[in-house]
Amino acid sequence: MFGALPIRYMIDHMNSIGAYHQLPLFRTPPHLKIKEEYLCSLNEELSFEYNEYGSESSTMSSCDHPSFTRLRKYLSDNGYIQIVTSHSNGDRVLNEFFLNGKLFEIGDKFPCGAAMKLHLKYKTNDFSKKPFFTEFSKSLSVEDNFNW
Repeated sequence: MFGALPIRYMIDHMNSIGAYHQLPLFRTPPHLKIKEEYLCSLNEELSFEYNEYGSESSTMSSCDHPSFTRLRKYLSDNGYIQIVTSHSNGDRVLNEFFLNGKLFEIGDKFPCGAAMKLHLKYKTNDFSKKPFFTEFSKSLSVEDNFNW
């Protein structure tokens, strides 16, 4: 080809000197995935005995699956949600992201693990109101797979 080098040689050379890398895409929310089996709540039981009367009592409560808790903490640590502990299902989305293919927009609720299963099932992605996504939704999405 008249003294030209194949592009593969140039890319290999750029990789070897650390000058070639993929730039992050502009305004593309991250895509996160969590297995559906982790979208549940687990029961916790605490049993105790009253020494005064000799009777037993127990209390039950529920908590999120540990994998969902790690996802929630990751989103909070990276500025995607604000965790509210004063009441249940009070978390709010601060920055856009996708979870299992569903877009969470700024101001949306981020429910607990058990409620998230139904939330994702019935949540729709309406991109008609967002001009960025109508033009580039398929061509610019990058998917980061996180195995929780």
